[in-house]
Amino acid sequence: MVLESGRPVARGRRSRGPSGGSPGDDETAGIREYADLVVRAAEDGDEVVLVAQSMGGFTAPLVCERIPVAGLTFVNAMIPVPGETAGEWWANVDALAERSGQLKRADTAATST
Repeated sequence: MVLESGRPVARGRRSRGPSGGSPGDDETAGIREYADLVVRAAEDGDEVVLVAQSMGGFTAPLVCERIPVAGLTFVNAMIPVPGETAGEWWANVDALAERSGQLKRADTAATST
């Protein structure tokens, strides 16, 4: 099962995502609702391997607390410290300042060529 932006999606021949709706359709849904969806999607699986990308880094640990998994892989995921919320993560890694710095560097590079 692959987690993309925190929600499960199907990828590959043996992977499966949810059947039916996604909490991504509900703007009030949060990380816990995504974890609920992953747990439901994995109920019939005999061996669950999670691949978490982006905000899936917040969903995957919640899933691992609730069901046995054979493996967990993070791919360019946001990886929180235990107990850290997604909002705290953004502040703790100073994401806005980093983005601003990247934009300034890109502007400098574009004007110097």
